[in-house]
Amino acid sequence: MPSKLFQYPSRYVHRCLESISVINGARYLEEYSLLQFIFKQNSDAIESRDPTTGMTPLLIATRSHFMNGKQVEFINFLLAYGADVNARDHNGLTPLHHIAYSVPPYSYFDKVVKLLIENGADTDAVDGKGNTFVHYAATNMSPNKFHALVPYLISMGRTKVLKIATTGPLSILRTFQSQVRMLCETMELIHSVCGDFSDDPDTDYSLFDLSIILDWKENHLKTLLKCGAQIGMEYHNPKQRSSLHLAARRGNVDALKVLLAIGIDVNTQDFYGDTPLHCAIEHNNREAIEFLVLKNANVNLRNQCGDTPIDCAITKQFSSAKNENVIYGFPTWAGQVVRKYKAREGSTKCKQRAAENLK
Repeated sequence: MPSKLFQYPSRYVHRCLESISVINGARYLEEYSLLQFIFKQNSDAIESRDPTTGMTPLLIATRSHFMNGKQVEFINFLLAYGADVNARDHNGLTPLHHIAYSVPPYSYFDKVVKLLIENGADTDAVDGKGNTFVHYAATNMSPNKFHALVPYLISMGRTKVLKIATTGPLSILRTFQSQVRMLCETMELIHSVCGDFSDDPDTDYSLFDLSIILDWKENHLKTLLKCGAQIGMEYHNPKQRSSLHLAARRGNVDALKVLLAIGIDVNTQDFYGDTPLHCAIEHNNREAIEFLVLKNANVNLRNQCGDTPIDCAITKQFSSAKNENVIYGFPTWAGQVVRKYKAREGSTKCKQRAAENLK
């Protein structure tokens, strides 16, 4: 062995780690033997760090994709030489964070997670942004694979991490629900051991309202409510719009169904007196308009400006025609609203007033 090997062992360790995940056969055995020799001669080398990232050999091994199928074997080898299973890189990520971030192929994820936990990995550890490894698993794994992870954690008594991950602004549901739609069964399982999903007033939207924005469907929204998610006003919103207003604005008919089914008033008004039907018309959400009309939304209820939903429909029709030379379906959905409720009285005046305002 060259003398520099003893002077700069970490340099050789990290050089080997650059290729250990992709080489096979004799080359793999050669690099493996070299690392084994270094660790025996210098026990500190097992914790040698990359100066830029702060990555130790174990952190690198859990982040890398071992295309040669040797990941479990190699991680076991590092642990046998005393690798710190809770080491952190410069971003505060542990080996568990890295394995959840990379989600290795060939179904090694489960084996590596179990190996790390059995060797004392802290499942509750959070990185510099407050995320646990469960947060990373939720966003990088398929819903089915993530569902398989949850009962394992419960069986190992590691339920605190699930509580951390479902609480407040760093909830796995809040942080990652746009990337992965968690299975209803998974939410129910987490709820069974952690209790009701909580919200945080420092966030802009409640957990349920964020689900509306991200177009979650009826079954998932029902499960959220079953798991204790709260229905309320949008936080920090001076207009005091309810979840029903938000669903109407976003055109999320599934959310409208769920909310009306639990008894929310279809004609609830916000700070300015607008109803969900006002909002749906303002945002041209035809399906939401038709659904609200079928649910007996009051088309003659006035907001603080004195406008009914019909007034808004007529005004929007004239505005669209004037500005874009396109009539956005007034003869269809808006006209149907007018005809269905026989709100003929005053409709001509509304048209005239809207036209005069646009001159």
